[in-house]
Amino acid sequence: GHSYRKYELKSVTVTTFNKKLTVDGTIIVDANLITTDLTASYDKDTLTFNSKTQKVGERKYITKVNLLPFQYPELRGSVNWEYERTPHKIENKLVVVHGPDLKSEVSRISITQLLTYKYESVEEYEFYTENTVLYPLLDFSALLKGSVTPKNVMYDVDVTYNNNQVSSKLDAKMGMKAPTDYSIDFETKVLENSVELILNHERVS
Repeated sequence: GHSYRKYELKSVTVTTFNKKLTVDGTIIVDANLITTDLTASYDKDTLTFNSKTQKVGERKYITKVNLLPFQYPELRGSVNWEYERTPHKIENKLVVVHGPDLKSEVSRISITQLLTYKYESVEEYEFYTENTVLYPLLDFSALLKGSVTPKNVMYDVDVTYNNNQVSSKLDAKMGMKAPTDYSIDFETKVLENSVELILNHERVS
């Protein structure tokens, strides 16, 4: 189509900090797509940079980036990002992998986020979110869930790091039968120190 553009770089030189950088490759720009395939050379090192950003739906985007230093494979990295937004929902997924093996299941950070929302009035609304972070290399994981409605507030947090765990939960309800009714369930735990706190309180007409 008319929006398609292709740019070719041939031995484009840039001098920074008294070092000469030579760039070769292509950049493609289309209506719903941007890709780069570039190689940069400086001193005795060569760096490859590949990226692809694509619109795959009305409000859905995918981005993939690879950074590949030839001399230092331990500095390799890749980024994969997905984002989608609909009238009542936002989803976000990010995966970052680092090190020589870009397919590693250990040297990767995974982040997922979900938000749903509905608002009709002050008396009728609902917000919900769910977030996770995983990093197996450090044995780290985190989960956060939460929701809010006119009569209920809830959250659930769970964090684990090197076999140490901290968790907390809250479930509070209001106006179950009468406007003055309420119920609160609260719990928090720290496994490393075996500390546990549980609170339950209820008033129902």
